[in-house]
Amino acid sequence: MYVDDPTYKNITYKNDGDRVCFLLKGVELTDGREKPDKYYTEKYDTTNKKYTITFDSSLGDVGSGVIKVNDGLLTSVEVAVNTNTKKTSMTFNAKDKFLYEVVGRPEVGDTAITILKPATKGERLVV
Repeated sequence: MYVDDPTYKNITYKNDGDRVCFLLKGVELTDGREKPDKYYTEKYDTTNKKYTITFDSSLGDVGSGVIKVNDGLLTSVEVAVNTNTKKTSMTFNAKDKFLYEVVGRPEVGDTAITILKPATKGERLVV
């Protein structure tokens, strides 16, 4: 049996219970402002629970491959680079419908992709 090293890089997954996010080191997909300019496109397939972001590979190198998560939220994340179009895509394969918030953080030189459970009808926020 051979175990290959993953070919994706500069990606960290954090699931602290109350905050679930991916950090893309060295990749800034927004300008970090309150109403940010987006440097990516997004597509959400609610039927298959797949969320895909696509960005120019020149914005940062995250490699390619499959990140197997298999927790209560996600099964995996597929990272692919199209060398013809010079675009990188990340497809999040979820177990349920979620909201995805993509925030560039220029002060630390990365992007945080936060996964949020949408509020159900009748839920209220208590602060």
